[in-house]
Amino acid sequence: MAEAGTIPARLLRRGIEWPRLAPKGFRLAVFWLLSALTLGFLCVWGLGIAGRPVDTAFAQAPILVAGLEPAAAIVPTEDGGALSLASGHTLRIRGHAGPIVEAAVIDGGGVLLTTDAYGGTRQTPLPFQPAFAMLEPGEALARLDANLLMPLRTWTGASLPAPLQQNALWAALATALLALISFAAPQALAFAGRLRPKLSEGPSAAATPKAFQPARMPGAVWRQPIPGLPDKAASEMVTVPPGRFLMGAPEGEQGASSDEFPQHEVTIGYAFALGKNPVTFAEWDAAIAAGAKLPKPYDQGWGRGARPVINVSWEDAQAYLAWLNDTVDLADRPDAYRLPSEAEWEYACRAGSSTRWSFGDDERRLGDYAWFAANSGAKTHPVGQKLPNGFGLHDMHGNVHEWCEDSFQISYEGAPADGSVWTGEESSSRVIRGGGWFNVAQGLRSALRIRFAPTFRDDNLGFRVARTL
Repeated sequence: MAEAGTIPARLLRRGIEWPRLAPKGFRLAVFWLLSALTLGFLCVWGLGIAGRPVDTAFAQAPILVAGLEPAAAIVPTEDGGALSLASGHTLRIRGHAGPIVEAAVIDGGGVLLTTDAYGGTRQTPLPFQPAFAMLEPGEALARLDANLLMPLRTWTGASLPAPLQQNALWAALATALLALISFAAPQALAFAGRLRPKLSEGPSAAATPKAFQPARMPGAVWRQPIPGLPDKAASEMVTVPPGRFLMGAPEGEQGASSDEFPQHEVTIGYAFALGKNPVTFAEWDAAIAAGAKLPKPYDQGWGRGARPVINVSWEDAQAYLAWLNDTVDLADRPDAYRLPSEAEWEYACRAGSSTRWSFGDDERRLGDYAWFAANSGAKTHPVGQKLPNGFGLHDMHGNVHEWCEDSFQISYEGAPADGSVWTGEESSSRVIRGGGWFNVAQGLRSALRIRFAPTFRDDNLGFRVARTL
């Protein structure tokens, strides 16, 4: 059952948010509509609702109607009177009772003609050309100027009877509506036309989701959303810049083995991304919940969540990557998610260093960067708790060993020098790097290499994802 008040609260929130969510053209059309209605209200207020004399209405009415086509602005009033603008830009206010008030242009100047109900006429010269006669069609709303109205208020002295005031009131309301139709409606139609997609173009660009673009700036941290899953179901990625390094152990490095020689130069001539952390149980379990055909690895009773996924083989990692690429539409693309090559992994681990560990040769500092035999308590720990290396990557030393794409070779003789995957036929075993929670310090060196069968699973073994940019 929905919580009481949830639906009204949701409707209220949507009502408050609609101006921000509505299309721009619709918002502008509403703006012009409200503006026109406000202008009409002001005119009605000036016509005597607050008890003001109708001579003020006479001053304002020309401003409203002068923008319409001459000889076409005929507005009937409720009692049979009319407010019209004749072809000579002459304003007449007529009704069943009271005088006829007419303003006209005579010899470049203005004159106010007042005719009473018995036919008597009085002419009052105006020392200026009436403001409405100086306006061209379409300029009325743009040139509304209170300074032009003041002289008319001064020279218009007749206070019309109440019936004529009422007629003028309704005339002003009708005039405001005409102004709305002639000004606001075309604006709304114009904006609606811009928003309407053309049939030949198919769906509008706004309806088409924009393809995700990884951040290419070195050191940038980004995460590509997985459709239908929460953000944390996807690995955070770090963009690793191109570069050059010496792969393998230098002669005389303490703890080095023969498969770490000869040390050789490798050039990574492209940017790539590597997981900021190893893949976690949370990410793996989210994939299973979303329908991925993956085994559910045992966590050894240590907990799942943010701990690195363990007891996964190289083949299990490949199955996860296949599901991930299918889900985010990267399957069979050169920039698909994958395991890192061994050269990419060591380049990213060293992060510009040439020492035993990425932070230097001082073993006493290792506990700041890694979970290993001396501080792990014989179990894994949530990722990202230790200091990152120079590229912003966590747990490159310790916590869990990590699968690489390459087949294992007994030495670096003939190894690729461009960072690519080495897939020689010498061994079906796959490379793992980095050391884990049960290794001593020497087992966490940047150059250390170990091999296992692609079906091997262990509580000290996980992986992180990579992607070419």
